Amino acid sequence: MVEELVVRAKIGFDDACATAVLCGALQAIRGMLPNSRMGPGRWDVRVMPVYQKSHFALKAKLVVRVSLLNGIRLVIFAKHLLKKR
Repeated sequence: MVEELVVRAKIGFDDACATAVLCGALQAIRGMLPNSRMGPGRWDVRVMPVYQKSHFALKAKLVVRVSLLNGIRLVIFAKHLLKKR
């Protein structure tokens, strides 16, 4: 279960129109994510446009809670995948 998701992005192109279109599309995708009122996790995604220059910066934090049983299943699955190679 995702406990916390925090994303900060700053995106910019030389063209202000392309920057606005991309940032608008990313904000629309952000609107499809479940918010913290719908579940126990905290989701905070922000995309900021930079119109003055070409720029890309991304900072993300993800906290996932894994139960002991699911952790054991994950290890067994990973071992199974490595044996197939």
